Amino acid sequence: MGRGRGRAAAAPRAQLRATSPALSELIDWTNLGGSAPVNWTPVDRMRTWGAGRTPTEPGPERPGASAKALQVARDAERTPAPLLRGERADFRALSFQHGSLHLASADELAWHPLPRGGREARDDALIFDGTRVVGRCQRSLIELPDGRLEAHHLDLQLIPALQGSGFARRFLEHGLGVYRANSVGSVHVSAGGMIGGYAWATAGFEFEAPSESAGRLSLEPSPAAAAACAIWESYGGRERLMAACEDSQAPWSLHERLEAYIASVRAGVEDVPTPAQLAGIGRRLSWEQADGPHTGRTLWPGKLILLGSEWRGVRSIPAQAQAEGTSAPRR
Repeated sequence: MGRGRGRAAAAPRAQLRATSPALSELIDWTNLGGSAPVNWTPVDRMRTWGAGRTPTEPGPERPGASAKALQVARDAERTPAPLLRGERADFRALSFQHGSLHLASADELAWHPLPRGGREARDDALIFDGTRVVGRCQRSLIELPDGRLEAHHLDLQLIPALQGSGFARRFLEHGLGVYRANSVGSVHVSAGGMIGGYAWATAGFEFEAPSESAGRLSLEPSPAAAAACAIWESYGGRERLMAACEDSQAPWSLHERLEAYIASVRAGVEDVPTPAQLAGIGRRLSWEQADGPHTGRTLWPGKLILLGSEWRGVRSIPAQAQAEGTSAPRR
């Protein structure tokens, strides 16, 4: 059995206090295969996410477009415009600066009807570092038939050299503030790509249950349970942790216990874990990855399981009067 190289975790996280005994055991797992009380919070910085292919190098110089984008970002932070403007959508309020990076979203976006009713406006914005393009983002605003608003983050890409700069956290925090001010009730994501499955899990998103799930058979796992199990069974979580056990980075006893736990979740015996709870599994067994696509990053079993996974998530946005002082979790 391999020994993990653990380190003490930091401040407590309320949502991990009231978990089932089986889940608590997995979160508190030590390198001896036992369990002991531990307070956990995600400490790795959110880098980037998205299902698309992330560019590896800056793009060509685009001084004209960069200057215009920078001015839009500055204007938006001084006087944010509403997202809804007559028969058009205006995303300029979502523009912002972060150090040398800046992103400018468009105004005058057309609405397009949706097959099941309602309408959608979509923005595809470039991210600049100085005059060079270093990333892009896609997001949309959906107005449902009953008038409710939803934001959908479709993709966010940033070159590796700028990942870890805090841009992704700022992107989410700024967006949540704009959505709250415009009475947007929720933000939805499609977690995927190299690290998206982990990044969204540590940003307060829950597994999203599609509306058509209400008519499912009672013997089927819930959509949330199916999503949690798929991370282990269908998106390589089992195999990634197995490889870590073979390299003596995690104990085989944790792998075996997690296999049994996922089976219990699928059978409805155990409550469905949240994405953040999955990310917390084996947090005390962290190690610095020496090779592969995550070379140099701090990993642990829960994070490793989520890296490379795909799932749909949602985060509710409290109304303005109830949300004073709240923000995205800090890494």
